[in-house]
Amino acid sequence: MEDLPPEISNLPQKKAEADDGSHSISYQLASLPLREARETFEREYLVSQMNKFGGNISKTADFVGMERSALHRKMKQLGIQTVSKQNSNDSDESSDAVDYRESA
Repeated sequence: MEDLPPEISNLPQKKAEADDGSHSISYQLASLPLREARETFEREYLVSQMNKFGGNISKTADFVGMERSALHRKMKQLGIQTVSKQNSNDSDESSDAVDYRESA
């Protein structure tokens, strides 16, 4: 949540439930226009999956059901970047963390 823009991360953390209580989405997503809600969900989902697979694009793409090149394009579109946790000199042992950064 701390990686989200202030206008999204500062929204209340309530849940919006369907009348029958079977489905719920976060109040913050439910309060956004569809395009923004979709982009926010996609960004959070892909960052989560990329971190789950240690920044490995191929494994993440396979898991989410996308071609690797499509995942790269989607990440660029959403402003998602991989950031090395260790020095680039240790490239064999370095793992990548995934970070969301606003495009300038």
